[in-house]
Amino acid sequence: MDLTPFTIVVSGLIMVVGVFRFGLGDLTPVARAKVVAAMQDGVMILDSQMRVVDCNQAAETLFGFDRSCVGRSADELFANHPKLLRLLERQQQNTDLIYSGIGNTVQRISSEMLSDNSLRLLMLRDLSADSKIQDALRLVVERTSQDVGEDFFRSLTRTLALDVRYAWVGVIAENGDQVVEPLAFWDTDTYLENFSYELAETPCERVTDSGTCVYPEDVKALFPMDIGLRDFNVEGNLGTPLLSHTGEVVGLLTVMDDKPMDHVEFAITLLEIVANRAAAELERRASEKELIESRQSYLRIVESTEDGVCLTDAQGFIQFVNQPMSDIIGDDEILDKKLWALLDIGATEGYMDGNRVECRIVNPSGRECWVHISKTMIEDDATATTGMLYLFNDVSEEKSLAEINEKIEQQLQQAQKMESLGVLAGGVAHDFNNLLIPILGYLDLIKQKSNGDSLITDYVQRIQHAGGKLAELCNQMLTCSGKGYFIEFDVEVNDQIKDMQQLIRASVPRKFTIEYELESNLPSVWGDGTQLSQVLMNLLINAGEAMNLKDEGKIVISTGSEVITSESLSSLYYGEQPSFGQHIYIDVSDEGVGLSEEDSSRLFEPFYATKFTGRGLGMAIVYGIMRAPRWCNTCFINSGLWYANSSVVSGIE
Repeated sequence: MDLTPFTIVVSGLIMVVGVFRFGLGDLTPVARAKVVAAMQDGVMILDSQMRVVDCNQAAETLFGFDRSCVGRSADELFANHPKLLRLLERQQQNTDLIYSGIGNTVQRISSEMLSDNSLRLLMLRDLSADSKIQDALRLVVERTSQDVGEDFFRSLTRTLALDVRYAWVGVIAENGDQVVEPLAFWDTDTYLENFSYELAETPCERVTDSGTCVYPEDVKALFPMDIGLRDFNVEGNLGTPLLSHTGEVVGLLTVMDDKPMDHVEFAITLLEIVANRAAAELERRASEKELIESRQSYLRIVESTEDGVCLTDAQGFIQFVNQPMSDIIGDDEILDKKLWALLDIGATEGYMDGNRVECRIVNPSGRECWVHISKTMIEDDATATTGMLYLFNDVSEEKSLAEINEKIEQQLQQAQKMESLGVLAGGVAHDFNNLLIPILGYLDLIKQKSNGDSLITDYVQRIQHAGGKLAELCNQMLTCSGKGYFIEFDVEVNDQIKDMQQLIRASVPRKFTIEYELESNLPSVWGDGTQLSQVLMNLLINAGEAMNLKDEGKIVISTGSEVITSESLSSLYYGEQPSFGQHIYIDVSDEGVGLSEEDSSRLFEPFYATKFTGRGLGMAIVYGIMRAPRWCNTCFINSGLWYANSSVVSGIE
């Protein structure tokens, strides 16, 4: 039988009786030192308010106190030992507990209530030097040192069951129910799996409420409602709580036997010491589970976002990417590769600061996209950079929409500008016509009154010829404004071109060849054939002038059908919006040098010409004619050898 607890209790009682009943506290300091201070075990007395009444030199040395600790509260003195405070609050009178949080020692703390429970005597004895305990702990350490998690609990329970039939460790259910879920349960020579244990009216309930509980024999009679004790035929039961670093009960460690238990004091001491390691493993297990759940939640969030997420180390090597980032890079096998070796940075816009940028990138597959990149440095506790977190937001679609909107806005501004110029040209032409009519009328009267005077007749004819030119110019200006006179009928586009071949040949210098690529079986279109011929002639004249400095060249006139969609509509100049669907086009292309960006933006302006002899009305007339309903036109500009002068698209009636 282990006499250690008995010796501690007896010596404690002798000291207390001497101090409080016989007034030993009033002895000289020398006598007091011999009675109390010379004891190797720590002694501390607390009042009902948990304040220190007295303590000996051994206790002061153990906790690092001085004499000023007398009168101070345990909460203040044991602030660095929250687990010990929790144990003292839970500890019942005349009970022992094992605590290993003071330096490298393992202390048995015995508690006795004195003076009608107004004082508490604490006796602290160092068990670290106990050879029997050391041998048992050495065996436990040897068998569990290499294990963690479930393997540790299995090794621990098997080791603790050397002299008993059952040993098990369990965790308190997290759902709030009074249930213990065994992590490892050893029975004789095997592990039992997949069951839970109700706490109500069991020894385990006492353990969670009161701390270590000892029932060496006849435990079934003490807890008749415990079905587990009956099913396992348990006679003796020893259990101790597993406490977190804050003193919360997180699990239980229990040994049981189907016969009365011997060496109870030794077993309890061993259980309480091992419980600290088991509790630490439970906390590590809970932290690992929380970390895994946190990582899984993080991964779900990262994978569900539409932004690309990339984590690199301090050297820029990729450690993690989500799927959107893989799509941006265009490769799934990118881990441990340098991020900026995979991506080429193109144009850069919108620097907000050193951590944000908008740029065009090109991935290894050649795909280009605009991205908004933000970065965050990852630092360790010493503020050293350990990596970088990048967020890639693909803004290609927004960029494309912005470019389309900008282009539409430019076209709208151009249309408004052309409308204003057309109104001005139409107004001028109308006023010219009003003035020209009486002039030409009076010229006819003068001619009639000349009585055959050849000189007067010659002057009048010259004036009439100039007036005719002026009238023609006025009609052209009216056409530019879209107010020309149209006679609409079914027009066969290919036939219209074939009928004009002689006129086409005459309007283009002989040094240039003319080729025709006319698509067969084109349907007819509804429009003014004369106006269509004028459009074609103006395009041909413009093509010939574009190649005027060349000794030879080729002009190609082609026809065909094309589907107009909302996307293709953005590149067209038109008056009323044409209907979507199949349309007929006439294309005139040449081998001229092309136009500059500035010239192309003003191509359809009235009176704007790039040639010294030009009046700037040819393409303006084309634009004016094509502003009519169901007609529209576009201009393709190339600075290279092949220059597509203009395409005219007509709606199919």
